[in-house]
Amino acid sequence: MKRKIFYLMIFALTVVAFSSCSKDEYNDTRITYYPTLTMSGDNYMSWAKGSEFKDPGYKCLLNGQDVTGQVTIKSNVDVTKSGLYTIVYSFTNSDGFSSSLTRTVFVADASDAVEGLYKVNTGSYRLSGATKTSYSSFGKDMYVEILKNGSKYSVSDFIGGYYDQGKGYGSNYAMTGNMTVADDGTISLIDSNLPGFGGSATNFTGKFDLAKKTLSWSLAWSGMTFNLILNKK
Repeated sequence: MKRKIFYLMIFALTVVAFSSCSKDEYNDTRITYYPTLTMSGDNYMSWAKGSEFKDPGYKCLLNGQDVTGQVTIKSNVDVTKSGLYTIVYSFTNSDGFSSSLTRTVFVADASDAVEGLYKVNTGSYRLSGATKTSYSSFGKDMYVEILKNGSKYSVSDFIGGYYDQGKGYGSNYAMTGNMTVADDGTISLIDSNLPGFGGSATNFTGKFDLAKKTLSWSLAWSGMTFNLILNKK
């Protein structure tokens, strides 16, 4: 008899526990709508120094409703100074779920033919021994910033974002440095450095084409050769 009572008690406790869990799960069920944030224009864009900045636009939808007016914008764009800036658009719903997008703006002096934001032409390539890797294989847009600094120009990545942007390794794998551009368009390398791997460029030759607004150069690094074509935005 005691054994039967013991079994009945276990069964009752199991039923109560199961009923309690089911009730809690039902009460915690909720629906949340995630924001959909989009930008007009380019993710990377160039802007003339001294001109009032005009945002190309953005839009945010939440469950089909336009909530663009509730988007938070953080921008450090300064049109009085050449340089690279960012605009971050973000929206958070009532349940704390957020969406954000970033636009990169390069403010350049329009009076300087060389300074500006350049898009890496997909015809650019890397030679490693007999192996040729075209930049088109990355399937993404890559950019290089050229900024005037006195009598020279600073370059954000002499190897055109191959590791930084193309492979996604990050800015520590961009070959930064400086160069000069002569009146005839000849480019001379002053210095370069690739912190992530170490080393600098050698056997550098380059040319600036004013009519085409194009920079092109070839350089050697770590047994490889990079041949780049950059088109000004």
